[in-house]
Amino acid sequence: MKDTAALKALRERIILSGIAEISRNGITGFSMRRVAASCNISCATPYSYFENKDNFILEMLRYIRAQWELMEKAVCTAHEDELEKITEVCLTFILFLNANPQFLAVIMLGDIDATAEQTEERRLMTEGIENRIINYRLQKGESRESASETAMLVKALLYGTTFLMHGTEKESGNSFYIRVRQILRRELDK
Repeated sequence: MKDTAALKALRERIILSGIAEISRNGITGFSMRRVAASCNISCATPYSYFENKDNFILEMLRYIRAQWELMEKAVCTAHEDELEKITEVCLTFILFLNANPQFLAVIMLGDIDATAEQTEERRLMTEGIENRIINYRLQKGESRESASETAMLVKALLYGTTFLMHGTEKESGNSFYIRVRQILRRELDK
């Protein structure tokens, strides 16, 4: 019988190598051969785990989302107040993407060549945040449409802040997070 722990570990190594490959070379320069070479396996081995490139990218997205959901759950467990919980989850999302820029490269792949499943998986990354915001705002008596607009605005803030921290502005540090926290709380508690 095959060692399932070893197979699972190899699958994860292949996924992480694929994420690094996209981060370095983008989707147009993506090479399954380089992924295999970086794992010291044959070119055929990734295909025993993933039926094709689209399925492989989908599994990378699922891996990233699973990592994020572990962090999101930990943050939610640590806070009781719903406004504080949402604020800290949002800040943690920014920190998660900044700590893992290779994840961001995969999440931000263009929609042009994305499959419907890949697009849905990317949407699911922030579904928990979106649902928390909408429910919080609905409890405050806001309309569903207005609550959904607030959720969209906050998601734009999260991704925009992440790009600011990677872009030319290179903002970071405690004072930056304090400002972002204040903006989040203002938008969430209007």
